[in-house]
Amino acid sequence: MNSKVVLFLVGMVMVVMTARATLQDNFNECEKTCKGTLHHCIKLYDCEHLTEDQYHTCEGPCWKFANHCYQRCVTREMAIDATQH
Repeated sequence: MNSKVVLFLVGMVMVVMTARATLQDNFNECEKTCKGTLHHCIKLYDCEHLTEDQYHTCEGPCWKFANHCYQRCVTREMAIDATQH
């Protein structure tokens, strides 16, 4: 193979790997943010002092909210990443 082609391919692999690492960092940040939202919600609704059955009923809306938080965050990060390339 031509050395220019090899250098081009190596460069492209490095760009893709860097982009994937950046996107993964952003997803990790989404998870951290939304996990904090979940724990805050559980404390806000005082779910921690209930029986197990009551706890799951109390905690359910918090999990739903945290899942929507994560979906919105990931979608936003993917859109931002797409515009940067």
